[in-house]
Amino acid sequence: MVSRLYLYGVIPCSDPVNLEEYGIGDDQAKVYTVPYQDLAMVVSNIDMGTVDPSRKNALCHEQVLSAVMQQYAVIPCAFGTVVKDAGKITTLLERQYEDLKKTFLKISHKVELGLKVFWKKEFFQHLPDAYPDLQKLSREIAQAGAANCYDKKIQLGELVEKRVEEKRQYYLDVIFQDLSQLAVEAKSNKTLGINMVFNAAFLVDKDKETDFDRRVEKLYEQVQQDVMFNYSGPWPPHNFVDLLIGGED
Repeated sequence: MVSRLYLYGVIPCSDPVNLEEYGIGDDQAKVYTVPYQDLAMVVSNIDMGTVDPSRKNALCHEQVLSAVMQQYAVIPCAFGTVVKDAGKITTLLERQYEDLKKTFLKISHKVELGLKVFWKKEFFQHLPDAYPDLQKLSREIAQAGAANCYDKKIQLGELVEKRVEEKRQYYLDVIFQDLSQLAVEAKSNKTLGINMVFNAAFLVDKDKETDFDRRVEKLYEQVQQDVMFNYSGPWPPHNFVDLLIGGED
């Protein structure tokens, strides 16, 4: 099969560079750059047109980006982006050159930090203790017998949902809004599953990364009775790049 090029991201670099990392694929091809003017695409050779979305390949993609961002600002490509040759890369960079330059002005010297917040199981167990109306309705159902309280059980479910949403909004105000003040930009992404309180990404200046870490730790100390934190990064700014750098099958 004819070798193609797998794309990791664009960096502000005018020279061809051979990097130490190995790319996606069984042949362990070295990672290098294809320059265009003062930009360059980070690539590796790959003997396939479609990339298996395995954990191994996804991890390799992120490891290459993490290594690159130690030296350069990077506009990441989506996982699995493949083109047929360097000429296609030149066309992509030429077509999006001005937008890429504007994006680098936005993300230069910045990193993305992620925070997913989840309810602890104890939160749901202790929820009635905080709300007299939940306690009252739960007692009425218990006294009458669950089989005889269909309407009240529906009412209880709706009330629990309302109280949980109130708590979710409270933690959005306490955590998300607080951390947003330390970030250049913040995004609240779609939550995954009923146990996730919120799923956020923050674009943070590298000089403020330590301050941001400390603030996350302090906030967790304040709210750990109800929620758990999954704090990650630094990452390339996936959530703050609007460009779609396309490939081909």
